[in-house]
Amino acid sequence: MSDDQDRVLSYVVANPGTFKPLKVYPLIVFYSIYILMYSAVSIASFIITDVEVKCDLYFVMIYCNVTTWILTALSQDYFRRKHYYLKLRGYITFYKEVQPYIILTFFVASIGNILMIALLATFLIINQNKLFTCGTEDFLSSPANQLSALVLIQCLAILYLMIKYTRKVRKFNKLQPQSEMSEQEMPGLYIGCRPSDQEIDDLITKQADLIDYYREINKKLTEKLSLRRDAPSLVINDV
Repeated sequence: MSDDQDRVLSYVVANPGTFKPLKVYPLIVFYSIYILMYSAVSIASFIITDVEVKCDLYFVMIYCNVTTWILTALSQDYFRRKHYYLKLRGYITFYKEVQPYIILTFFVASIGNILMIALLATFLIINQNKLFTCGTEDFLSSPANQLSALVLIQCLAILYLMIKYTRKVRKFNKLQPQSEMSEQEMPGLYIGCRPSDQEIDDLITKQADLIDYYREINKKLTEKLSLRRDAPSLVINDV
């Protein structure tokens, strides 16, 4: 077990009812500003007609796309660790809600990188006698414009996921919900009972499945009781 996980679990056991907000806003702001700036570069490449300037922006977008992938990978690692600590603290439902946004963000950045490499390879094959043609008179066939379109779609998808993720985090911090695991259900950190990382993860995952199962049963029972309460009473008339 790592020192960070040890400290988190120790705090959870000692303070089971204490709420700690998810503090990820600085990274969200920094990452979103970078994506917005990258989007501005792609839009500028669309607007500018000067071929020389368009070529400069073309290569800037190539380097920026690599930087985007690196930043997304580092951000994803940071977010995943924050989410994992929330999972250890018993916020399993919220963990399941926000984790897909981070995974999808990295997926979008990776797909964008793959498509960019495919475009570059295609441009090299088509323009093998001219080395590289960044801009052409035809708007749609211009390599710079095609790359700009790819970058813009990628950035818009990432920004959409970041907005959805930020709303989830904001709502979570505002509501300050109680942990879904009681003090007795927390993973033990007592002498002779120091479970491994995998054992803790398996335990919390099983507890999450049980919580979802009992919630579903409780929902169905509530609906049945509501139907019975609202149904008219049957009156049996004696003949």
